[in-house]
Amino acid sequence: MTRYEKTWKRDLTYSLWHRGLEDDITMIDIDSVEYCSTCFEPLALLELARDVGQSHKPHIVTKKLAEKAGLPAYVVFYKVNEKGEIIQFRVRQVAPIEGQEQVMTPQQYANFLRKLHQKHSCPIAAFL
Repeated sequence: MTRYEKTWKRDLTYSLWHRGLEDDITMIDIDSVEYCSTCFEPLALLELARDVGQSHKPHIVTKKLAEKAGLPAYVVFYKVNEKGEIIQFRVRQVAPIEGQEQVMTPQQYANFLRKLHQKHSCPIAAFL
């Protein structure tokens, strides 16, 4: 991901086009892949949704992808205040095992992401 947002707009052109196909031609967008910035190894798949009080987000394809790739996968709900700032996360692991939902502050969630990266043994970093 680039460090800075380029347009602040989400282009729905492809999504709308695809929705016009037959019902059995299905897809999902991949919300987030945490990866090593040195060797580009994927570390986890994340299914993201703005938290509007819902208790569930469909994640079966993300879970299956994670299992095939040997990666952990998480469903992450983020709550936004009236200023547009993220104030809370709800995180639940869905692969390789199902876990309990955890409520996190933005700092706790940032630490959660840092731990995903710290657990990774980058084969290239040893040579830098």
